[in-house]
Amino acid sequence: MRRSALMTLVLLSACQNQVSFKNIPLPLKATPEAPTLVPTPIPTPEPTPIRVEIQESFEFGYGSQQKSFRQDRFDENKTSLIFEMTDPLGRWISTLNKSDVLPIENGVVIQNFELKSEGAATGTKLDLVFALDTTGSLSIEGTINTVKATIKDFVESLKVKNISARLCLVTYKDVVDRACQSFVEDNPQTPENENLNSFLNDVLRIKPDGGEQPKENHLGALVAAAKLTPWGVGHQRMIVLFGEGGFWVKPIDQDEREAWAAPTYPETLDAIKKSQAQVFVIHPKWHGFSSDYFDLPGIPRYSNGRYFDLRELEKGKITVNAIYDAIRDQMKWTHVLSFVAEQNPGINGALPLSQRHIDLRFAMSVQNFRVLQIDTNFPNGHGLPKSEFDLASSQQSPVRFVRVWVNGHEVSKSQFAVGGQILRFISPPPPDALITAEFELGSLVENISFVPVIVRTKLPKNLKITVNGVRLSPNQFFLRPIPNQLVALVEWDPQLFSESDPLKIRELKKVQVSLEYHFDKMP
Repeated sequence: MRRSALMTLVLLSACQNQVSFKNIPLPLKATPEAPTLVPTPIPTPEPTPIRVEIQESFEFGYGSQQKSFRQDRFDENKTSLIFEMTDPLGRWISTLNKSDVLPIENGVVIQNFELKSEGAATGTKLDLVFALDTTGSLSIEGTINTVKATIKDFVESLKVKNISARLCLVTYKDVVDRACQSFVEDNPQTPENENLNSFLNDVLRIKPDGGEQPKENHLGALVAAAKLTPWGVGHQRMIVLFGEGGFWVKPIDQDEREAWAAPTYPETLDAIKKSQAQVFVIHPKWHGFSSDYFDLPGIPRYSNGRYFDLRELEKGKITVNAIYDAIRDQMKWTHVLSFVAEQNPGINGALPLSQRHIDLRFAMSVQNFRVLQIDTNFPNGHGLPKSEFDLASSQQSPVRFVRVWVNGHEVSKSQFAVGGQILRFISPPPPDALITAEFELGSLVENISFVPVIVRTKLPKNLKITVNGVRLSPNQFFLRPIPNQLVALVEWDPQLFSESDPLKIRELKKVQVSLEYHFDKMP
């Protein structure tokens, strides 16, 4: 028992020693305690403030209104007067310049108008037939060349005088070789007149031959021209006869073989009368042409035409121009004056034609004057162009500071007025005009979109404020500190945004604000 108890004790002691070695530190050798050291405090330097430079910009919008309108569109009221007139000698007036005419409508002088003159009846033309003797007698002493040159010069004068004529040719000897079957027509206003040139070439190609007898069938040629020519309905009709020698006539020459196709003199007058053609004769002196035919009138006089002595033409005693002028004097001339009502201030195209009284005054002596026709594309007038335009009927604020443009051109303030929200023109803009209005609703300050302008310190140094390029003085703004914050709000002198607009906000269309200042900030 004791041995067992002793062994148990030894084992327990051994176990205890193992634990103490692991978990209990061994005793140290005792040393003297060291003295405690207290450090000497180092003084902290004062912080240096940092300078902060500020440059900032702000922009306020300027809220002017803009509105566009389109004037009602009307077709232009075009009016034309067709008239005829003669001089104190009873001759048709063929040449009329704009300076010769003063048109007036309802007491207002028409300033802008066009004027043109036309030969023959209104809207028609002159039908001109040349009846040409092609016998050999015309070749004596070059007479045929004179005739050809006369026709050529005459046709050229028609082109120069801008006369719209249809031309045709009849040739004859003892019989009619060629009747007029169709007219040559051309527009003298075009650069090239190919048809008239073709007609002249046809004339110049004629070579006279035959005709040994002393007479030719001049009367038969006149009857053929009068009866067989396809005259235009309503056209003025003229026959110009060139001939040499006397004419065959029945019953005086009915026993002559060459006169078998000749008519009687009364038959000739009757054919001319029914055709309503005027006859102009260029021929040596011969009764019936240069004078009456026994107790019957000469053909030129009977038809209200003229006679010219071929011999005087050959000798140069009369000219082609004289022949042309004589024919022109017998030519019925009409004149057309046209204008657009809207192009003449004071002329009201909205009126019906019955209320438009148009008068013509002339700077020349006029014997007979007659208006044949007045035409307009608006016989009942058209609607009136608008003079008033609604700018902002749905808004309560008054319309102010209005600028107006018509077709891109600014209108003087004397040409319009504004009442409430209505824009009124003194004279209505022209048809289809684009009208643009820029305006403010209410006062200037009501049209500015303000934004807060913040200064990043309550105590800015050397604060400079520039608005739209203008440096403000200190009494034109002040700073209002914002509670519990290190910033301040810029507030403005109301006079900066008064109606006089010292900052030119309307011109610049904005409010540009620039700030420049500095402040000290602790690090």
